[in-house]
Amino acid sequence: MKKIYKNDIHRIIKEEVNLDPNQFKIIEEVLHDNHVASLLSIDNKMCFKFLNPPTSWDVFQISFTLFNPTFTRTGWTPQSNYLSYGETKIKFIEWLRTHAKSYVDDIQGIDNWTPFQFETNIFQLSQIPIDDKSNFTIDDSEKIFNSIDNLKQLLIDKFEPTEIQLAFINERLNYLSESTNRLNKYDWSNLLISVFMSIAINMSFDTETGRRFFDLINQAFKNVKYLLGQ
Repeated sequence: MKKIYKNDIHRIIKEEVNLDPNQFKIIEEVLHDNHVASLLSIDNKMCFKFLNPPTSWDVFQISFTLFNPTFTRTGWTPQSNYLSYGETKIKFIEWLRTHAKSYVDDIQGIDNWTPFQFETNIFQLSQIPIDDKSNFTIDDSEKIFNSIDNLKQLLIDKFEPTEIQLAFINERLNYLSESTNRLNKYDWSNLLISVFMSIAINMSFDTETGRRFFDLINQAFKNVKYLLGQ
C-alpha cells in the first residue's frame, strides 16, 4: 500500500473516528500476485484488508471482520472490478464506526456482573515491560501532564474531597508529574500504581467508589494508554 494511503488511514482512525491508532497494526503481504495490507486490532480479532491488484496501487478490493459473536469475515468486494481509494475510504470509515469502534468500546468497558477489585485492575493499568529502561520523550511527558491534570479535576468534580484530602491528592499527583522526566518508563509506571493506590486508601474508597475512581483514571488517561504499554 502506498504510504500516502497508509498515512491517511492513520489520520482517519485518529481524527475522524476518534480511536487510538496504537490499538491497531498494519501487516503487508503478497497473495497470488496481489498486494494485501491488513489493518488488525492488536489482539488480531478485528481486521480490514485492502487488496491492490498487480497492475495498480490506486484501486482496491476489500474484506473485513464483522463485530458479531463469530467475528465473521466478509468475502472480497467488489468481486469483478475495483474501488477507487475514495470509495474504499468511505467503506473503511463505515467499518470503523460500525464494527471496530463497537469492538474497542466493548473490550474496554467494565462488566458490572464481575466483582470489581481495585487493586487487581490498577496493577493491570500498566503493561510496560520490566526491562524497558527508556525515558519518555518531551512530547510524551506533556501528554502525561495533561492527563494527570485532567484526573485531578475529575477527582475534585466527582468526589468533592475535603481540604485535607485535596492537599494529599495534589501532593501525590504533582509528585507523579515531576517524576515523569526523572524516572524511566518502568519505574514511573510503578510509581503511578503506587500513587493511585495511596489516593484510593486516603479517600477510603469502597468497591463502588473504587470502581468510579478507576473509571476516572481510564477517562483521564485514555489518550496516553499506549504510553503505558496498552
